[in-house]
Amino acid sequence: WNHAEQAVLSGTDEYSDHPELVAARLEVARQSAVEEIAERLEKAIYALDQDQLSYNLQQAHQLQMSFELYPVVPVAQQYLERIVECRNIVRNALQMMDQTELLYAVEYADSFNYNTEEVKFCRQMRDTVVQLEVDATYGCEVMVDSLLHDVVARADAIRYTSPAVEQIKTWLFETSEEKFVQLQLKAAVKASDPARVVNVTIRLKDIFLGK
Repeated sequence: WNHAEQAVLSGTDEYSDHPELVAARLEVARQSAVEEIAERLEKAIYALDQDQLSYNLQQAHQLQMSFELYPVVPVAQQYLERIVECRNIVRNALQMMDQTELLYAVEYADSFNYNTEEVKFCRQMRDTVVQLEVDATYGCEVMVDSLLHDVVARADAIRYTSPAVEQIKTWLFETSEEKFVQLQLKAAVKASDPARVVNVTIRLKDIFLGK
């Protein structure tokens, strides 16, 4: 090894094919690659880049990088697993278009500051659904025609449904006009809305006269 070491230091080629020198060169090359991978993993963690995390982790495993010497490797593995899980949760929430699932998906992404275009769209859908559910609930209370039809149109546009939305659809499409207007009258009375009580009462009388 001393001869090999001297050859390396002197830069001569006398022992260039010496097994120990070859092994030393391979180790130097390996160590350089290991340091580069560790640096790339740190950047991938910072950027939460799934592709870079996956690729460089494969390289780290091939080079058998020590977890003790390079704790960035297990940390990167944890982040990769969270990203994969988060993307599955987000896609499932968007497919189901369920308020609870959308809320959870965004909350999970926010828990480690993951904010891709897919997550941004999920957040947008969450906000849309939350507002839609508020309007649907309010619509069930006041039973104003324009609001009810607006809720149904918006819900259908994003394939959203809920008990409140289904109730509105039942009133609009499966309930007789007379029964529906009677329910509107009750809602107007409950809301203490004199003007609407008058308007709905007139509409109800017109229905009776038209029979």
